[in-house]
Amino acid sequence: MNQETVKKIATHNGQFHLDEIVAIAIVKLINPDVSVVRTRKPEIFNACDMRIDVGESYNPEQHTYDHHQREEIPSRDNGVPYASAGLVWKHFGRVLCASDSVYKLIDEELIQCVDAVDNGKDTSGRDVSDEKILFMRAFSMHREIRNLNKLVGLGKETEEIAFNRAVSQVREMLENELIVVNSQADVDDHIRKILPKYSGKPYIILDQGMLGWQNVIVSETDKTYVIFLGTDERYKIQGVPPAIGEFSCRKPFPETWRGHTDKLPELSGVEGALFCHKNGFIASTNTLNSAIELAEKAYTS
Repeated sequence: MNQETVKKIATHNGQFHLDEIVAIAIVKLINPDVSVVRTRKPEIFNACDMRIDVGESYNPEQHTYDHHQREEIPSRDNGVPYASAGLVWKHFGRVLCASDSVYKLIDEELIQCVDAVDNGKDTSGRDVSDEKILFMRAFSMHREIRNLNKLVGLGKETEEIAFNRAVSQVREMLENELIVVNSQADVDDHIRKILPKYSGKPYIILDQGMLGWQNVIVSETDKTYVIFLGTDERYKIQGVPPAIGEFSCRKPFPETWRGHTDKLPELSGVEGALFCHKNGFIASTNTLNSAIELAEKAYTS
């Protein structure tokens, strides 16, 4: 898709919904200069380069991405049917992603939830806790779109301004999501590359500010601690949780160390030890060598 081939998108007017807002936001991330025509008149939307949530057909060859037709529309392998957001993501989302795995992950954790809400379905096959988290994300977006529609109904906002605000907000959210998830793929690849260097050690040393390290270290290793340089120029030794998102550690720091600062070098036997959190999940030192020593002593204690 480029500016030469798609210059004008058509969608329906009246109350707007999350699925077409997400679909339009996807297109605008790829091609920011496309314009949007809001109409239900076939003679107008058929003259546009792309139709989203109008046209009563799913025809990618003609750039029509609707899911309101009588004919059955495609569903994902887990049974979640496509809405306009998913149909557009299916055909155009890959160009926004660093890899096939990122493309699939965005669909699984965001786009299909939007489609499921629009179709009144659930994301079958998921753990209940995961499903709640995913639907909370979709419903928070849905709630914002609903509130913008209510502002129109209350006469506080014009329909066009509210619609444009919705597209802008969702586009920014998607853009941030893509930045984070694409970056996560780079983090995962980097960690997998350096893991052999720390074979047999209870820790791994990471680059400063490497967020998202849990993805690989929790799921694919038995490491106990990660070591990294904090923004305060202190080395942090953080306990690895047993599962992603949990606050506990595979091996917390010793009870006798917890909550101490000045006495920590004496208690731990590590010169340069600065602090150990009272809950035993993180500690800090003033050098990398002392961080490594603290991690090794904690592991064998």
